[in-house]
Amino acid sequence: MAARNADVPVPAKDWTRLTDGDIASAVTIQSRYPYDILLKPTSDTTKPTNFSGSFLYRPGAGELRTIEELCPGVAGADNIWAWCTEATLVTVSHAAS
Repeated sequence: MAARNADVPVPAKDWTRLTDGDIASAVTIQSRYPYDILLKPTSDTTKPTNFSGSFLYRPGAGELRTIEELCPGVAGADNIWAWCTEATLVTVSHAAS
């Protein structure tokens, strides 16, 4: 993916990649609908198969952080995945490396 500023559709109960290993410095993520989402950082493009290492993101929450601040415990994390019990939208904005 190139630099992006977009609403990314996240289907119900399916891990969806929000970034593609090309975050230049910081990323902004915001849940657009009133559903909790799980975010999971990975260091590769393999779709997650479990919830281990994911963290809860509340509706309306939004922040601008470097990838290291967002996922301090995952070395080389440059892919962010989202999962939700309902179909939703997640706004993602970042510059490309």
